[in-house]
Amino acid sequence: MGFSQNIVNLVLVKCKRSCCICHKFCGTKIELHHIKQVAEGGEDTEENCIPLCLDCHAEVKAYNPKHPKGRSYSEKELAMHRDNWYDKVAHSGAYFSNKQYQKIDKKTFAEINELFTKDIHYFLAKFNFADDYILNDWLDSLYKFVYMCDDPNKEFLDSDLETLKVNLYTKICGFLHSLSINTFGCGENIFNVPQEWCEEQPERFDRVVKLLNSEASASWDAYSEFVRTARRKLLI
Repeated sequence: MGFSQNIVNLVLVKCKRSCCICHKFCGTKIELHHIKQVAEGGEDTEENCIPLCLDCHAEVKAYNPKHPKGRSYSEKELAMHRDNWYDKVAHSGAYFSNKQYQKIDKKTFAEINELFTKDIHYFLAKFNFADDYILNDWLDSLYKFVYMCDDPNKEFLDSDLETLKVNLYTKICGFLHSLSINTFGCGENIFNVPQEWCEEQPERFDRVVKLLNSEASASWDAYSEFVRTARRKLLI
């Protein structure tokens, strides 16, 4: 039968429609996963439910015990991920009545914000991928942000800031991936979309430029939303 509407409403509020594993805000792109599968005796109960984004849901389901590679998600681990995220969402407001918690999140925000310099603002918000050169230093700053997000010590105590950080991380990772397959070195520490594509493969050139411009702009928008929320919550 699936989870009842009452359970659906309850768990979506508890998680703020964010994934309980990666903490990304999902909106409508969220799945309610049975921690113990119905085929194995799992029930349609709140205790057996974990909200996941589409990517994490696919990852949890992808493990094949007949051809084991890596480590599967155990039922206990999934329940712990869910309970930890529910707890963070439920107590985020309480964190900010405590100055020590504010101090921790302010420090994390400052370390992230330092990476988004005026040069990164130009690169993400104003850069023209049709004819400008990409500097390696810009990519280094974005990769530093990605590595920082992989550090559990850089997780925000506030659930809203953590969700926005993960959203920014997702946008930046997608953008860096597109850069890695569509740009090539054209000098010492500089890259660009090959200019010869403009004449030899104009449709490809236009498609790539449009993609990179769109992903760069989406990354800057995600950063701007993150900063606006952080300033409001952390009073900085």
